[in-house]
Amino acid sequence: MKIITQIVLLINILSAFSAFSQQVESLHSLQIGYPGARYSYEHALGKQFSINIEAGINISWQKSSINTGIAPFDLDQNNNQPKEYNKISTEINFSPIILLEPRIYYNVKTRHKYDSFLNNSASFFCISSGIGLDSFSFRNNTPNFFIVPKWGFRRAMGKHFIFEAKIGGGIKLRHGFSQFEPGLDIKFGYVF
Repeated sequence: MKIITQIVLLINILSAFSAFSQQVESLHSLQIGYPGARYSYEHALGKQFSINIEAGINISWQKSSINTGIAPFDLDQNNNQPKEYNKISTEINFSPIILLEPRIYYNVKTRHKYDSFLNNSASFFCISSGIGLDSFSFRNNTPNFFIVPKWGFRRAMGKHFIFEAKIGGGIKLRHGFSQFEPGLDIKFGYVF
């Protein structure tokens, strides 16, 4: 019973803050930047609340060094030992991802009063949660689940273009183990 009372109290406090604010609007957008390219649909749930659903591809790259063996007759001049040869390879990975992100915009009234609130241009808190795969191959590919609280902001650049940045940290579950997951998103988008 105590938990229900606390939830009702929290909803009342949040609705009191949102009573004086402008309405968040529902948006469709295509975004590209770090960490990849995504389609995003943000559905308004109230004056300051929305739920953002994203589907896309994360792009990552890594360099690795592979030891290809020892050349017995090619001696290293510094220590007169056989040289080891390493092959450096670069891999680019395309990983599918689906995100569900509840958001609360906390400075909607201020943005509307002094600046533009076009395309939900305001600061927000969100909890990014979702599932991602290591690559498009489904063989030996374990899904990654993550929950990352973030702080972010969105700014309109004209009528249809937006800039969005988010930062935070949370938990990633992979192969039955949990690990720290840093969250950084820097994206440019087109709203339609």
